[in-house]
Amino acid sequence: MAELRLIAAAAAAVLAVGVARADAPHAGITPPAGWRALPAVAAAIAAGAKADGVVVEGTEAWGDPGRGCFATWLALRGAGPATAEQVVASLAGTPVHDVAPTAGSVTLAFEHPPFHGKLHAQLAGDAVRALACFGDGREPAACDAACAAVSTR
Repeated sequence: MAELRLIAAAAAAVLAVGVARADAPHAGITPPAGWRALPAVAAAIAAGAKADGVVVEGTEAWGDPGRGCFATWLALRGAGPATAEQVVASLAGTPVHDVAPTAGSVTLAFEHPPFHGKLHAQLAGDAVRALACFGDGREPAACDAACAAVSTR
């Protein structure tokens, strides 16, 4: 699960190449008005999440780069049951707080300067579906409002 830390790190890079597979699962999320798909970020997340025993099933990313607001989604399967502890541990090196594990999910806030945001991961057996929404501090109120809308859809 160490690859989940790349949700924030890959989005920080925003410079990658590639396109998501057409047959991959989709997040089913409608991004906020004015946001656009960021396939290069999604490809960077997919590339970074590859590891032995991990199958990346899909990635998506959206954002309003002018405001510094972004959201990423990652679907993967591991070699065994996923736990909230593994998700938190996968973010080693990225300060997290407000960790709230529940049956089948975990929500947390993270700081990866200049980015700060929230991550929600759903856990079902060996499957993890993680949605992170974050901003780079340029327009924090706008990003926080947009992220609140993204995470409730």
